[in-house]
Amino acid sequence: MDFFYSAHLEAYDPPSFLLADPRRREDACSYRATVHLREGGQGYDLMGWRREEIIHDVLDQYQRHMHFLDTVR
Repeated sequence: MDFFYSAHLEAYDPPSFLLADPRRREDACSYRATVHLREGGQGYDLMGWRREEIIHDVLDQYQRHMHFLDTVR
């Protein structure tokens, strides 16, 4: 099974506790970059992460994938 890692841009309504920005359109939404593996979404957001942190996350997920393959074999 091949390793697959991607980040999907997902739109969502901003939290209600945020102050309204007059420059923002009424129908505008916020975005998050969520991690997806072959197994599906992982439920965490990469927005605001530094480049090194994302590289570390990819390597960590790859190591978990290799461990899973070793366990299955």
